[in-house]
Amino acid sequence: MFNSDELALTSSLTLEFWILCSSLPSDAEAFVIGRHTAAPRDQKYFVTVRSDGLISFQIENDPFAHELLGPGCPTDCPQHIACTYDGSMMRIFVNGVEANSRVAAFDIQSTEGGSLRIGADFDDTGAN
Repeated sequence: MFNSDELALTSSLTLEFWILCSSLPSDAEAFVIGRHTAAPRDQKYFVTVRSDGLISFQIENDPFAHELLGPGCPTDCPQHIACTYDGSMMRIFVNGVEANSRVAAFDIQSTEGGSLRIGADFDDTGAN
């Protein structure tokens, strides 16, 4: 199911997960969840934790990547994060409360042939 056509979203999506950061990534970012093709760094929609601790929600719309930054990754207790796109707005919710949003009206770049990844590095070398 990780590469099912049902995951080839084009107009709306919700990515949700529980997160607790024991440490921040030492490189640019740590992958949390998203979908991409076999080509390295060819993501379609994804969430990362940046080295500054901020949660980053991004959606590809060739040739642009639309990004919405959320709060810092929690280090004291797990929090529920939901990143949504409804065709006109990108939103990040923390424990059910909207933390950030922006207007963004576009179609999601086709994700056919890509795989859903949870916690894998961008180059699929292992888990973060």
